[in-house]
Amino acid sequence: MTYDPARGKRIREAISRGKFRKVHALAAELNVSVAAVSRWQNGDHTSLESACALARLLDVSLDWLLLGRGAIDGHKNSTISATELLWVMALRGRSAAAQSNLIGLLEIDPSGARVTLSTISYGFFTLRLTSLDCKSSSHKQCF
Repeated sequence: MTYDPARGKRIREAISRGKFRKVHALAAELNVSVAAVSRWQNGDHTSLESACALARLLDVSLDWLLLGRGAIDGHKNSTISATELLWVMALRGRSAAAQSNLIGLLEIDPSGARVTLSTISYGFFTLRLTSLDCKSSSHKQCF
């Protein structure tokens, strides 16, 4: 990996949030020199193997550490239920407008309206409204 000062900054942040207060202890745990850790903190080259070990040891997202994508703890909630996977797959092949419309149906309205869907269908799926809770006496305010 090439020189990247932003990556160095993320590495410094991860180290400061981690359980290692001394760079010497971190270097020893990773089986690298203190100079290597110092170079990483300045944005210099690191091997993928070392970056993986560092992310694992500091309990941070590798994607965040190396590329700045996602959150520092984005790796912690990576499980997805079968239902969520079905929804994602159903949305993937749709246009941006269709995705926006379907996702909009799932959001909670600030006025207190809550829409519950039992089935989604777009194309080969079926969208069915099963309940609508609205705190407003006029349902027009809920939409």
